[in-house]
Amino acid sequence: MSLPLRVAILSVSSVFSRLVGKALDTDPDVSVVYAGAIGVSPEWDRPPHVAIVDFDAERAADVSIALTRLGELRVPALAMAPSVTPAITVRLERDGFTAVRRRPDLQHLTSAGGIDPLIKLLRAVAASPAPARTGAATLQARPQVSTPPRPPAPPFAPPGNPPPLLCVIGASTGGPQAVRRVLQDLPPDPRWAVAIVQHIGAGFAEGFARWISEATGHVAHVAHDGEPLAGGVTVVAPGDMHLLVRRRRYALDDGPKRVFQRPSADTLFESAAEAYGAATVGILLTGMGRDGGEGARRIVDAGGITLVQNEETSVVYGMPKAAVDAGGASEVLPLDAIGERANALLNRLAVS
Repeated sequence: MSLPLRVAILSVSSVFSRLVGKALDTDPDVSVVYAGAIGVSPEWDRPPHVAIVDFDAERAADVSIALTRLGELRVPALAMAPSVTPAITVRLERDGFTAVRRRPDLQHLTSAGGIDPLIKLLRAVAASPAPARTGAATLQARPQVSTPPRPPAPPFAPPGNPPPLLCVIGASTGGPQAVRRVLQDLPPDPRWAVAIVQHIGAGFAEGFARWISEATGHVAHVAHDGEPLAGGVTVVAPGDMHLLVRRRRYALDDGPKRVFQRPSADTLFESAAEAYGAATVGILLTGMGRDGGEGARRIVDAGGITLVQNEETSVVYGMPKAAVDAGGASEVLPLDAIGERANALLNRLAVS
């Protein structure tokens, strides 16, 4: 992407649009191409690379307008709201926002250096693929490539015959869209099972699994305690429960949080390494904190392979960095290369 970074700002507050736009314009490598009301379809001479959409995520009317505007954009977008909970974050990311943040304090934002973290975040969001959205396509900042219809998922292995391979995925902030992209490039296959830990609020795992199924063609559901691993099937950890692999079955555990997280990617990855060893492919995606770093190292130590998202395409380079620092990153890749690479590795392992 060529500099400067072109940013559009749509907000329920004209003061927010004006002050944030003014602060962003102080950086010579940033150009604000639009700063205005969220309720008006934006117009600009040069399409943006990234958009800020600011609204009250707890007001149904604001959310409806925000999603309408989002549907008209064909660029990655950052949602901002005065109140942001884990449940709101997951819902908005599922709806197509690349990242979600609490609305910043404008006084701090306009102070010396106060805009720098936002600019860094906007660059990370801009580097992410723009998700497919409903709504009229007005202007495009990037050419859109049509995707052929995905064939029906293959029949999965019967419960008495667990698949020989396992793919485990961990993600947090920015994760729903990242997981979607990976699974779109990693078709379901009866030779491997897929298990996902996405940091998510209790009660939202069912909706997340349903969205994965609709968006990727994977057969996805929330994991059940004692459920056998099945080839061609993707399971999601329940909210507020650890997901483990024990003797080729899934297990749920309400034990203590690990690095402030339950479900924990570390817990899933470590159990996968113990149960499947070198037949494990781990994927660690964007997220805040250190969860998954130690588990990724355990997979590598067991002879498995881990694919870690790079800093440039991560919304938050916390969890991937933890894996790199722990020696648990077999390969560090941009998001749009991870699914295809995992597919190639699993196919190679399946015939070896």
